[in-house]
Amino acid sequence: MKLEDATQESLVDQFKLEVTTRDDVVGQFGPPDKKITAGSMEVWTYSYKSTAYVIVGFASVPTGTSKSANFYFDEKTGVLKKIELEAHRG
Repeated sequence: MKLEDATQESLVDQFKLEVTTRDDVVGQFGPPDKKITAGSMEVWTYSYKSTAYVIVGFASVPTGTSKSANFYFDEKTGVLKKIELEAHRG
């Protein structure tokens, strides 16, 4: 699966909470775009952006899709605890 095709449901189906590890996610998406630590959680962020332009009158207006997936791992065990997917159009 590619992040551009992902939905919240497809990510939760593919990456089982309390079972999936960091290595499983890296195996699917590669290294994360960003890593942060929040309390006892390590948060990995993957991003996707597609940009297109629509001509309106004499101006070109940007449009497209962006997605950001956050994977929350227990910092000590490396086990997946939560997934959040944000998607935006426009």
